[in-house]
Amino acid sequence: MRKIRHITKLLFIALAVSLLLSGCGGDVANDTEAADVGQTADEQQSEEPGYDYGDYSDMVPFMWLVTSPAGQTMYMFGSIHYATPDLYPLPPVVMDAFARSDYLATEIWEPDPAAFNIFVFADGRTFTDFVSEDLHVRMMNAMRQYRDYLPLSIEYEFIDFMGIFHPFMWMTILQSMAVEVSSLYSEYGLEEVFWDKATARNMPIIAIEDVFELNAMMANMSPALYEVLLESALDITTVAYGFDFLYSIWRSGDYDMMLDIMSASFEAFEDETLLAEWETVMLTVRDIQMADRASEFMADGKKVFFVVGAAHLIGEGSVIDLLAQRGYQVERIK
Repeated sequence: MRKIRHITKLLFIALAVSLLLSGCGGDVANDTEAADVGQTADEQQSEEPGYDYGDYSDMVPFMWLVTSPAGQTMYMFGSIHYATPDLYPLPPVVMDAFARSDYLATEIWEPDPAAFNIFVFADGRTFTDFVSEDLHVRMMNAMRQYRDYLPLSIEYEFIDFMGIFHPFMWMTILQSMAVEVSSLYSEYGLEEVFWDKATARNMPIIAIEDVFELNAMMANMSPALYEVLLESALDITTVAYGFDFLYSIWRSGDYDMMLDIMSASFEAFEDETLLAEWETVMLTVRDIQMADRASEFMADGKKVFFVVGAAHLIGEGSVIDLLAQRGYQVERIK
């Protein structure tokens, strides 16, 4: 029973990470790309014979219409970073909102590769300067066990040299491996699809967050917090199952269930100091910055389709809640 509780705790922490990490860039294959704005499901299926997307027009998205005190409007969409091809085409209510917008804003966009240098040590430090040797060994074993699911950018033979990687880099790699084990695909994540659609219609894309500042926050958390986060990612099969479960909740649009998942992930942190650090770095600071950016966009008269991880739009202190506190009208679109 104790082991089950331990696994459950780590799973919820892993889900919290997946809800809050920014999506990575990439291209959706042309033969499975979602429908162009304005197309119906039937029209897309007629263009792509042999691929049955199904009808998910009754999916309830995590989307809000936000109206400023001065009357400017913006659509906010709570995304998930991994998905399945049968999610597309998205419901007409989502694509209509996208079509009415003049700009797409996502957490990151075309980040400078130099921003990621912070996650590779070049000063003599190693991974074990942050976490225990025992955890290092168990992580190496997990990577060897799931070697077939390593991201394409990492050769198996390179594992022995990964001591130069920052713990946050290891965490993202382990999570990428869990996605490979799951039924989900990063290339079908919402950011990926909206990036492609915006590019196709020459729609300007705006980065909501500064990737240098974001990565600096991720790289300067306490070693004890990295230990907890990495422990949560080690059981790759269990995390993969959790991703599938989380995706089903997101797809249902069940706000209360998603809020419960988030609350459980916070409760899984047994150390209140680490929980406070996690919430500050991953939610509090980022949500305030996102709300500020949204306010700036509307004040500038920009009609923006604002896409961030769903966790940033749900619950007390979220971007939606902060804007409501500032006198903005928020209406969930279903």
